[in-house]
Amino acid sequence: MYQTAQGHCFHCDENIPQGEVYNANILKSERHFCCPGCKEVACSVVEAGLEDYYKFRTEPAAKADAVPTELLQQNQIYDLPELSDEYISSNKELAEAQLTVEGLNCPACAWLIEKRLNSQTGVRQVGVDVSARRATVRWFKNQLSLSQVLNLFAEIGYRARPFQPDQHEAIFQAENKTFLKKLGLAGLLTMQVMMLAFALYFGVFGNLDDETRNFLHWVSLVLSTPVVFYSGSVFFISALNGLSARTLNMDLPVSIAIFITWCSSAWSTWQEYGEVYFESICMFIFLLLIGRYFEHRGRQKAVITGNNITKQLPQFARLIHDDNAALEVPAKSLKAGQQILIKTGDTVPVDCVLLSEAAELDEALLTGESSPVVKSKNDALYGGSINISNPINALVSATLTNSTINQISRAQELAFSEKPRFAIAADRLAGIFVTVVLIISALTFSYWYHTSPQDALWITVSVLVATCPCALGLATPTAFTAAMSKLNEVGLVIKRTDLLETITKVDVFAFDKTGTLTQGTPGIVSWKNHSSLADEQVLSIAASLEEHSEHPIAKAFTSDEKLPCTGIEVHPGAGIEGQIDGEIYRIGNRAFTTQPTQHPDADVYLARQSGEHYELIASFSLEDSLREAVQSFFNEFQNKNTLLLSGDNQRKVSELATKLKLGSFQHSVKPEQKLACLQNLQHNGNIVLMVGDGVNDAPVLAGANISVAVNGASDFAQNAADIIMLKDNFFAISALLSVAQKTQRIIKQNFAWALGYNLLVLPFAVSGLLPPWGAVIGMSLSSLIVTFNSLRISKKKET
Repeated sequence: MYQTAQGHCFHCDENIPQGEVYNANILKSERHFCCPGCKEVACSVVEAGLEDYYKFRTEPAAKADAVPTELLQQNQIYDLPELSDEYISSNKELAEAQLTVEGLNCPACAWLIEKRLNSQTGVRQVGVDVSARRATVRWFKNQLSLSQVLNLFAEIGYRARPFQPDQHEAIFQAENKTFLKKLGLAGLLTMQVMMLAFALYFGVFGNLDDETRNFLHWVSLVLSTPVVFYSGSVFFISALNGLSARTLNMDLPVSIAIFITWCSSAWSTWQEYGEVYFESICMFIFLLLIGRYFEHRGRQKAVITGNNITKQLPQFARLIHDDNAALEVPAKSLKAGQQILIKTGDTVPVDCVLLSEAAELDEALLTGESSPVVKSKNDALYGGSINISNPINALVSATLTNSTINQISRAQELAFSEKPRFAIAADRLAGIFVTVVLIISALTFSYWYHTSPQDALWITVSVLVATCPCALGLATPTAFTAAMSKLNEVGLVIKRTDLLETITKVDVFAFDKTGTLTQGTPGIVSWKNHSSLADEQVLSIAASLEEHSEHPIAKAFTSDEKLPCTGIEVHPGAGIEGQIDGEIYRIGNRAFTTQPTQHPDADVYLARQSGEHYELIASFSLEDSLREAVQSFFNEFQNKNTLLLSGDNQRKVSELATKLKLGSFQHSVKPEQKLACLQNLQHNGNIVLMVGDGVNDAPVLAGANISVAVNGASDFAQNAADIIMLKDNFFAISALLSVAQKTQRIIKQNFAWALGYNLLVLPFAVSGLLPPWGAVIGMSLSSLIVTFNSLRISKKKET
């Protein structure tokens, strides 16, 4: 429990002004506060049944000095559409926001926030990351607004505001700078203490008298103290935070070993009798910090890369006004439907559609491919791409918040914020292991204290250090971080890290056809007019209806003259219905247009309502080419159980399945039938991976055990999928399987090494055969071996 000083505020520990009297009964005692705000916050905590917060906190809370009405007004600003759209990601029911939380100092703060907010009506889930000073909140949009969520934080004394990547970058840079300071100080002073120890042990200065020896001990004490209490504070703070949250973490035995060793050495120096181990302490801390620094850099590099990918986007864009003048405006102010100018060398600010005839762009930021990509009129351009051709005009299709690059960043952040089951199991095992280590250490000390009192302390320290489960704690996070980074290199964005566990169990690989295995840009190879209408009029009707569809087939229908349509109804997996010039038309498959079995080679039918039936107007035959490397991919994928699910006709689906040598196929299936097929497989015990691209694939992607949205997939498909492909390369799926299998193998190796090392070294430490400095080296090397073993995941190039 954090103890406030006499005359200081019980809540924030600031001085209480003279003459101010604000009291309340908390923890069965009268407490004093510096202002009405702190008192009200404290009372709110107690009334909510969260009084235990004051028992377990290790830091004072932030001062509640904001005027409630003023804070309410400030928070309401975030409800403005132009701001809320920027900071909130949402679906039909839930909204989610990343928040930076001021005054978030210790696990007790996180416990208080999570308990308080999770009990509020409308809040779905709250997760708090103390080290990053951040919170992730999900809530029901119809019950709470962003400002109301921020007000819930204010009610318990915390100032929250929407998170911005720049702030996260600043936090990381500050942590990195502090880490380097502590590491540098530890390294510098360790060298000095080691030189003094060398002189003491080997008599470099000749036969040292007691006075000189004691003097060198005092110098070593002075030099080691900053190493222990400044550089080593990383371990002390972590251990104390764990204890305050009623958990035993891996830094506890390390902290105990450091503290005991330093205190004993300091006592021996004071008494001028006994052994000192200042050099062992300093070397121990220095080696530990090196391992922690590598871990810190490795984990944060991938996180920062994902979070700050949006920093590559320009701050301004050239908006074309009605007079064709292009004026610079903030990129985040762009809205769908606006026209922008992108000059040569400019970065595309948001997702848009090309209006110019052709363009050449560098999409390396999104796909990692350095080769330029040629775009044609009406093709999609992605924010973050660089225009390397002539100046072009484009039509904005999505705001900055909803751009592809932002979705990638959010997916990355979500993946790193969620712990996979393997990591959770490792944390639990480490906690149990720490308890066992402490018990063994206590028994060891008791035994040696009665057998050889002068050796009891150092043998106990060796046990604490040698058996520290640091390597066990690093076994999974380092492996998963390396795996995520490797998958990013091959063009895969993973939304859930637990997929790396599930992917190795997949026994059915299901694929959509159009737009997934094929280019999704079918062309009309032949068509027949079955009506008295002119050919140009038939094509105009078909193109006007298909203009309202996001299905890849719609791109095949073009016409210079678009007719106004009303009463448009889109039937996923079937077709479109609409009214043109008072007539009701349908365009789609045979069943949807109620056509008999004539013209079996046709793929799309256009029909007009005539009484209770639909008369055939035209039939179209389409062809679509395979995506790049699909044929080669399936040639190497023959040993897998594959399934093709398509709404296309039997002839087309059968031909493709035969060409790619797929295990089985189903044709003419609607979205709900695809989902039913998948659910039937799951009911029979199969683990299914589904690959799709379109709006009609969203239900089956959401229902699959693992789902992949291919490059260029619709927003609905990308939102429903667990994995997004950024490159048009199906071998990324092979890389996914390979990396997942390798990650599982590496994690098992890490566990085997960490547990095996601890079990192997324990008898030597308990028997007194392992000195403290040897335990330090062994434990540090064990952690480094686990870290470098995990990095092997990213060594071999996956194509």
